[in-house]
Amino acid sequence: MLSPRLASRYAKSLMLIARENKVLDAVSKDLHLLKETLDSSKDLRIMFKSPVIPSDKKEKVIHALFAERLSDVTYSFINLLTKKGREKHLVEMVDSFLEQYNKEKNIVTASLTTAVPVGEESLKQVRNLLMQSVDTKAVELSAVVDENIIGGFVLKYGDLLLDNSVERKLQLIKKQIQDTSYIPKI
Repeated sequence: MLSPRLASRYAKSLMLIARENKVLDAVSKDLHLLKETLDSSKDLRIMFKSPVIPSDKKEKVIHALFAERLSDVTYSFINLLTKKGREKHLVEMVDSFLEQYNKEKNIVTASLTTAVPVGEESLKQVRNLLMQSVDTKAVELSAVVDENIIGGFVLKYGDLLLDNSVERKLQLIKKQIQDTSYIPKI
C-alpha cells in the first residue's frame, strides 16, 4: 500500500506542473474523469494493480481509454507513472491531487445520503445552505441512496457528519432501552 506521504508528493508534483503550464483546472477535470472511470470499473483497477500485466500492455490500455480524453499534461503524467511502475497507486494519487486542489480552490466536498433519490432542487438547497454555513467558494455535493437508513438523511462535509437518519434514531432508542442503569422514580 502506498503511503499517504508519497501519494501527496506525486499529487504536488502534478499540481506544480499543471500550474506552470496554466492547465490546473483542466487537469482537475481530467482526474475527476479518471476517478469516475476507476470507480466504475473493477477490472481496470485490478489491471492497474496487477504486477503480472506488463507496463507496455497497461500503456496500450491507457492510450486506448484516455489518449483523446485527457489533456497532454495528465496523459503524460499517467504514462510516466506506468513506466516507473507506480500505476498501482494511481487511485491514491488521484484522491490526493483532488484533495489538494479542493483545498487550494477553497472547495468543500459533501455527500448527502438518503433512503430515496433526492431531486435536483433539494440538492441545490442543501448546496446553498452549506455555502452559507461554511466559509467556501464552492461545494461539490454528491447524492447517495442507501435504503438502510430507512428515512431522514446523513450529510458529510469536510470532517463533519450530521446523521439525522431514522436508522440512527432507532439505534439510540435501542441503546436507551438496553441501558438499565437509569430507572426513574415514580
